[in-house]
Amino acid sequence: MQERPLRRGIGVWWRLSAHEDAGMARVRPFLGQGSVYLGTLGVEPSLAGRGHGGRLLQRTLAVLSQRWTTCVLRTEQPRNAAFYRKHGFTLVDEGVVPVSGLRVLVFSRPLEKTS
Repeated sequence: MQERPLRRGIGVWWRLSAHEDAGMARVRPFLGQGSVYLGTLGVEPSLAGRGHGGRLLQRTLAVLSQRWTTCVLRTEQPRNAAFYRKHGFTLVDEGVVPVSGLRVLVFSRPLEKTS
């Protein structure tokens, strides 16, 4: 018997939604007055390793610093930890989300106003 795509899709959506809720629950304690959450930032994989991600992050942080004092982000990719540390972020929380089995790493960094 062939599985119906909609049925499989709902289960996938539920797990993704539950993972997102659990991931954000780990982020929320670090979101205070003056802080901003950086949701998604990425570079086309074929362009990785050329400094584009670092330049994009630095430009984004410069814009955010005009209004906010702290930037918080999360990643499910442990290999990204060195990149964020290189750009001044500190690991403030980590744990495994039971519904997905994925490790969530939460980083924070103060923002400095640029002129």
